[in-house]
Amino acid sequence: MGNYVLEECSMYTHLQIKNKDVYIFETHNMALPVWGTYSGKYQTEFNLVTFDSHTDTRTPFTAEVISRSNDFEVSPNHPVVKDILKGKHYKKEKFCFEDVLKIALQYVRNDEHILTADYFGYIKSYKVICDLDASEAQGYESDDQVRGYDAKYFIREQQSKINYKDIEIPIILDFDLDYFVHENCISEELKKAITPLVKKSSVITIAKEPEYFEQCKIQNDYTCEKALEDLLLMLEQIL
Repeated sequence: MGNYVLEECSMYTHLQIKNKDVYIFETHNMALPVWGTYSGKYQTEFNLVTFDSHTDTRTPFTAEVISRSNDFEVSPNHPVVKDILKGKHYKKEKFCFEDVLKIALQYVRNDEHILTADYFGYIKSYKVICDLDASEAQGYESDDQVRGYDAKYFIREQQSKINYKDIEIPIILDFDLDYFVHENCISEELKKAITPLVKKSSVITIAKEPEYFEQCKIQNDYTCEKALEDLLLMLEQIL
């Protein structure tokens, strides 16, 4: 299904930390080809756990459908979506990295990758730890569950109280650097809490999102580069 693969793509920085694959990229839509690669490789659906200031659970291709048709009713059967996916090998059974990279770059916004991954069959559940308030998180969770998603939303204050040990493998662990709004976000408490998750994950993905990092941070002298450095150090210490 084409020879161009994730390992050859210059848009990703690939690290191995104690044999654990870590992929770093600029914007969160670029997670989709990584998750698809692993879904295709193992022929399975993953449980996703993501740490992000935002929820990033907008309906797949919403922005593209609206821009092309001015139609706010978006579904997989929409003609625009059918046109985007026509002839593309995006399902894990016949996965083509190049096809999914093109889809991600051209048609998926950086808040649409999670539900696109669900639609493509790469993930079967997702847990989002984000910067909503408790009632907002509950609202998102209820709405998504009504729509048939295996979804859980948690607020930042709950991040160290979640029972990560109970999350079943296979797991994709994902971070958006805009979640780390000051240098104390990456703490011993967080490290201790997510240790089982880091060790059990099949792959770790990190979206730098420098623009949103700058918008979200509450410590002026904290940089995206320093947040990445701190996160990688924590992962190394865990592994």
